[in-house]
Amino acid sequence: MAGTFLCIGLSFVVVAVIILSTIGYHKIYVETVWATEIEEDLPEEETEYTMDLKEYTAKRIGTNLAVTKLKQNIKKGEEIDVVQPLNAKTRLETKELRLKKGERIELTVFSSEEIQRDDKDFVAGIIDETGKERYVMHAVDIIHDFYVKKDGKYKVFVENRYKKKIKIGIAICVEK
Repeated sequence: MAGTFLCIGLSFVVVAVIILSTIGYHKIYVETVWATEIEEDLPEEETEYTMDLKEYTAKRIGTNLAVTKLKQNIKKGEEIDVVQPLNAKTRLETKELRLKKGERIELTVFSSEEIQRDDKDFVAGIIDETGKERYVMHAVDIIHDFYVKKDGKYKVFVENRYKKKIKIGIAICVEK
């Protein structure tokens, strides 16, 4: 009986030694590969990605949302990146920007909240000087390019129609 326990005990010791030595060899191998890896300076490819979102057009007066103004100015050819909280039932608007037909507004909006919903309570878009809005809706994040259809003054907006405050990251760039 004591011999059986001794054999079982030695078997566990042998298995533990094999496992620990395998882990040690793997760690040494990985460190060696990383140390000898040659880094190539390859040019980064810019891939444009937009979400396939339906664009709506409307004059939505009276959305009953409080408006917060974005303090940063948008300059053509330069991207602005902003991270800030957006209260529940609030709309964030930029200052007016004079744009020409054919120019593109690249808009990316990410929320810190992982709101898993099927509704589309996250809205972003542009407003022309007559108050006409072109916008897209999604549950959480939005990546969309708006093309200016006629010369005029425009604002970019983001709405949080959810019932709780969220933190958003916005990237806006105007390109020809």
